[in-house]
Amino acid sequence: MDEELEALWSEKLDEAWRDLMLEGWIRDRAPVWFWPLLRQARVIPSEQLADRTETAWEVGRITEEELFDALRIALVVEGLHRRERRRILLGVEVARQGKAHHVHRAFPCRAKLLARAFEEEVWPMVASEALDPAAQEAARRLGVRWARVEEDRGEKRIRFFAPEKIPAP
Repeated sequence: MDEELEALWSEKLDEAWRDLMLEGWIRDRAPVWFWPLLRQARVIPSEQLADRTETAWEVGRITEEELFDALRIALVVEGLHRRERRRILLGVEVARQGKAHHVHRAFPCRAKLLARAFEEEVWPMVASEALDPAAQEAARRLGVRWARVEEDRGEKRIRFFAPEKIPAP
């Protein structure tokens, strides 16, 4: 039993480590990777995100519980819509293997909260190498975009899919 538990624990740690590595890679390269969607794309630093969210709580736009939930989002990327030049925020959940709960966290929970807190347009997004069928269906239904992380000749890149364009399994 100990060996089974150790193997499971090792697998979970490996998965968490890979998710953190992916998040760091996306965070570090955000201006490059989000360029197809946003001009002047920048990740909002966690300190600034916390300050802005706390201000929203202080003025009553969100509750204290919502404040803590909103702060757990992996990344918030801000920039100007490439064609329309309006300011957009992307509320991005990151997981190497996207599941339905990542999609639900991106939209009903965190992107809506951030939109209310910041009084700005927030697009929910999941960044992952793959979305399982339940996640694909949830993303289409809830209007969550997908940033698919791919590798091409040893180089990582991101392809973006609007909810209605997410490929079927």
